Amino acid sequence: QARNKAKRSRCLQACPAFASLDEASVGSIIDVMQYTVREVGDALCEEGGDADRLFVIVEGTCDVSIRGERVAQLHELDVFGEGALFDEARVRSATVTVAEGPPDGGVRLLELERATFDGLVASGTLDAACVAELRAVGQKRRQENAARGRAREMSPAAATAADSAPPDANATATRKTQR
Repeated sequence: QARNKAKRSRCLQACPAFASLDEASVGSIIDVMQYTVREVGDALCEEGGDADRLFVIVEGTCDVSIRGERVAQLHELDVFGEGALFDEARVRSATVTVAEGPPDGGVRLLELERATFDGLVASGTLDAACVAELRAVGQKRRQENAARGRAREMSPAAATAADSAPPDANATATRKTQR
């Protein structure tokens, strides 16, 4: 059911990194993703921790924090964690925690592990344009997160200014496209 929802919503295509892929390729990607349910308060990934998967929020909301301070919120059909799919991004730049889910609890996710991603690249399911865009989005997010961290070290006013910048342009674009 979660996979069908992800396919119907075209959430991956709404993410600029996957926009160039045809429907069959996107369907193949979603078919190999793992479906998980995580409880409110669970950390999906921790700042400084190992990075080995990309996430799609099928249902629910997650908070993003850097150095213990909330800097963003991710919502249904947002895609995050793409930086984990590349060698240079083996460490998470932020913590993502389940904030709320549907009435029966938890957040529903689709996850794409790095090894599965590598297989999709090798098979040609993910084309060079998609891989290049995923890499660029991951680099941009790491730079934004680093800037927020530096701003917090400098002064509270600079931290406030950094936090007012879009924390995740890709997720924001995904939400706008979906609504």
